[in-house]
Amino acid sequence: MLQAAAFVGDEPFAVLLGDDLIDARDHLLEHMLAVQAEHGGSVIALLDVGRENIDKYGAVAIEPGAHPVMDGDEVVRVTGLVEKPPVDEAPSSLAIIGRYVLSPTVFEVLRETAPGRGGEIQLTDALATLVERGEPVHGVVFSGRRYDTGDRLDYLKAVVRLASERDDLGPRCARGCASSSPTCPPRARRRPDRLRQGHHRGDERSGGRRGRRGRCAQGLSGHGAGRHADGGAPAERPADDARRPGGDADAPGEFTEPPRARSPGRGRGPIPLPATESVPLDRICTVERHLDEILAAVPQPHPIELAVLDAQGLLCAEEVASQRALPAFDQAALDGYAARAEDVEAALPQVPVELAVVGESVAGASAPSSIGPGLALKVAAGAMLPAGADVVVPAVWTDQGTVRVAVLAGPPAGSYVRRTGDDVAPGDPAVQVGTPIGPAQISLLAAVGRERVLVRPRPRIAVLSAGTELVDIGTAPSPGQVVDVNSYSLAAAARDAGAEAYRSGILPTDPRRLREVLESQLLRSDLVLVAGTFAAGGFDPVQEALAELGDMRFRQVTMHPGPAQGFGRLGRDEIPVICIPGEPVAALVAFEVFVRPAIRLMLGKRQLFRRTVQAVAGQQLVSPLGYRQYLHGTVMRHPDGGYVVEPVGDGTEALLARMARANCLIVVDEDVTEVAAGGLVTVMPLLLGG
Repeated sequence: MLQAAAFVGDEPFAVLLGDDLIDARDHLLEHMLAVQAEHGGSVIALLDVGRENIDKYGAVAIEPGAHPVMDGDEVVRVTGLVEKPPVDEAPSSLAIIGRYVLSPTVFEVLRETAPGRGGEIQLTDALATLVERGEPVHGVVFSGRRYDTGDRLDYLKAVVRLASERDDLGPRCARGCASSSPTCPPRARRRPDRLRQGHHRGDERSGGRRGRRGRCAQGLSGHGAGRHADGGAPAERPADDARRPGGDADAPGEFTEPPRARSPGRGRGPIPLPATESVPLDRICTVERHLDEILAAVPQPHPIELAVLDAQGLLCAEEVASQRALPAFDQAALDGYAARAEDVEAALPQVPVELAVVGESVAGASAPSSIGPGLALKVAAGAMLPAGADVVVPAVWTDQGTVRVAVLAGPPAGSYVRRTGDDVAPGDPAVQVGTPIGPAQISLLAAVGRERVLVRPRPRIAVLSAGTELVDIGTAPSPGQVVDVNSYSLAAAARDAGAEAYRSGILPTDPRRLREVLESQLLRSDLVLVAGTFAAGGFDPVQEALAELGDMRFRQVTMHPGPAQGFGRLGRDEIPVICIPGEPVAALVAFEVFVRPAIRLMLGKRQLFRRTVQAVAGQQLVSPLGYRQYLHGTVMRHPDGGYVVEPVGDGTEALLARMARANCLIVVDEDVTEVAAGGLVTVMPLLLGG
């Protein structure tokens, strides 16, 4: 906005945010311009989102009393603004949406406004300042058709709703989609008996920078249900931000078989989604929303005191102040001769200065010594400096004599001398709060006399496997049985992430014993991780046992592999419990996406997520529309710079040997169905913690 200051001049101007679409049949901007012409100042668009959703928006306080109405939209006087307030502190349920008519005085205020949430300058904060200064700010409470396209899922919903409501596109949209779901716009529905395999994937000619995008999600059925329509007028039910917890997507989900990728070797083209039972919108959850709910609930373990060696790899939880000076005495920084600078300042190789050597001082010698004019003391690195000396002449700058020494060059005063407290003075901070404790920090802690230090502890993670088909690693599996690999792999992954992991093995099938095991793990753990195959209706014995211990929610997350996910806070202490798929490849993917960031947060780390790079795809990649695809791959440096990545397998087969050869995850976004060979793709290198 500040870039526009040079072009606006002294006239009011409009700001339209691109991720908020207002139907052209609802003349919101015209109403706002009329209000500004009548009242002056600035005008903002408002929407009543309900108290439960107001913490996701900027909120306003309004002048009480009756308010005028313009073509169905109420006009209010704004008396205060706050950015994303807690629900119980919000001044009203009126949220600011992406339309503004602003006075040019806002530029001056923006330049004075300090960055707010996320390190950005918030327009809401600037408008609040204008209100405090007495400039009129009015709001138009919108009651028309609005489409929030702030995340990919909402973008798909908006596209299909807009298309289905148009006379020219509605019939074609209906032909390309199939559903009897009540969440589908009527024009886009058709009878289930006409359902065909596959779905519209988009025009071959159209495409984004990273891959072709679907023109109309099959979302009206199976995995696509709810990805194109929100079941009500947008003005009545605004969509939530993809990374915010809460909202309707928090309801338990129904599980369906995840889409299977088509191998590039078996033919090109997008992956067809199977025709399955309709999944209501409130049973679908984005990756970001599920992750945010987990991160908001994980506890912060209380700091504990450990011996300095045991604290390696943890974060310091106290401000460690030095109780002594480092170094504790004036000492020589290298081997040479301690002397007075004025005695050697004229020394040159052609005209050396000779000094009498009066003795030798080695490291550890405690007897003080002193020198006078024309004298030198031979010293070793770390040895106490004699009184009267203010320079150490390096041995290589002399003839290294033992009775008399010829100095060939004279360093200035203070050279090669470590003075008392030069490194750390008494009372100086040695290690600060939040500092990772590594070898250098352990060295400093020992030097200042600390044997123990307060740290953020490793979170205790209990790892459990669920499934009647599982046998332990020492048992030969019978037909229909499989070895429990998840409790081993997930415990190893948790330790690699920095946790203290306990492999608690296979859950028993007896209901009483099952509950006892779960309760005992909740008592000893900061987080419980369960890998298993969970039923859609919640009739699985493990799900029933978990539900008896607290609020446990199972849902379908828009990711592949492993959309079946669960989360809850159980037991007296509301310990977080994360349930992930039982298929080993999907289990490790889910760990990377959801569990590893939670462990990092519990450790107090600032960087929760693995770093990603952009790499060139070595071959074509295909992915299901509406799902974030995670493919194991191998990434390598290209001789010309940058990275090249190739998938290990085709994403349809859960093979442990192939996964073991991979060194990265390839991440294909929900709105991308194909990445051509040579296209850019996001890659997450899987580097071991050690």
